[in-house]
Amino acid sequence: MLALVALLATALLGLIGLVVDAGVFYAERRQVQNGADEAAAAAAHEISYGGGVSAATTAALQNAAANGFNNNGTSNTVTVRIPPTSGEHVGDPTYVEVVLTEEPTTFFIHTVLSAGHVQGRGVAGLVALPKYALFATDPNCNNSEALHLEGSGDNNVPVVEGSIHSNSGLLITGSNVFVDGQASYVCQAAITGSSSSVDIGPVQVASPLPAPVSHTFADFPCDFYSTGNLRINTGFPQYFINNDPDTLTLKPGVYCAEGDLEVDPSGTGSASNLSGNVTFVAQGKVRLMGSNYNFTAFWNNVLLFAESNDNSEAILMHGSGGIFQGIVLASQGGVLIHGSSTTSPAGLVVGEEILVEGSNVNITAMDFAGPVEVALVE
Repeated sequence: MLALVALLATALLGLIGLVVDAGVFYAERRQVQNGADEAAAAAAHEISYGGGVSAATTAALQNAAANGFNNNGTSNTVTVRIPPTSGEHVGDPTYVEVVLTEEPTTFFIHTVLSAGHVQGRGVAGLVALPKYALFATDPNCNNSEALHLEGSGDNNVPVVEGSIHSNSGLLITGSNVFVDGQASYVCQAAITGSSSSVDIGPVQVASPLPAPVSHTFADFPCDFYSTGNLRINTGFPQYFINNDPDTLTLKPGVYCAEGDLEVDPSGTGSASNLSGNVTFVAQGKVRLMGSNYNFTAFWNNVLLFAESNDNSEAILMHGSGGIFQGIVLASQGGVLIHGSSTTSPAGLVVGEEILVEGSNVNITAMDFAGPVEVALVE
């Protein structure tokens, strides 16, 4: 009996040792993998900020050391490769490969596990963001309508050809709302409209995404400037080609107002049939109203910019038959596009909140080279 107990005890202790050491082994494996992923992401962020190979390598090593991997060559090693030498992104200098190797910790069966090691490999790089038509930046998860598309009538209302995203909530209501692209959101999404569809999604993402574009009022080189409000209609001939309002064509340039900027503020139709290669900029609000206008962006792809923190109407586009090409950007407030037969063959709308409503509203995403996102890919 003593001999049998001794044999069984030895086997039991061996089993316990295997379970304990294997558990520690797999826990360390996860730590090493997390360390490799974080170090690769840190290096990729450095590249995204314009850093070179040396700066990115330093960032990876510093991040690894902060997580306990000090690259001492004895208990652990950290290998940084820019560009990667294996995997799907071999030779691509916008990707970083980090390999961490660590000797495993053992308590009972050192002779079994000491011959091996735990290793983690992470690859991170710069992934281009989708081609957005609408992008709501508000990160407030209580805002279920940060990006709201509302259709009315039997026509295609509205149609978005490109991706849409909300850092908060996404809501599609009404009827006949079509998104020919990906719809993504962070907090919540609902499609309650009839005969509405999204090509891909809605897809929930884990955290807010960076805005495709950002500016401040000071960024714009102003050709026409007002220290107060700026009104543009046929009653102000100095803004028209040859100073002749009958041309219905505005002089090309950047129009700036420290207050509000209004095109057809009275709603009398004086903005009807206006056109021009322009950029409208305001520290307050921007209102573009009228019918059958045709405006293209003059400066850096930006057509409308407002710094107002009005969540609903920092930028208001209201009318019928309007055509606009360029970026509509409310840096701290909301964008409201309301009317009928409003078309953007190449547009990008960015605001904390965005509401697009009406009939025959058609927005096609512009070919805009926005920022990239650092992502783990392997």
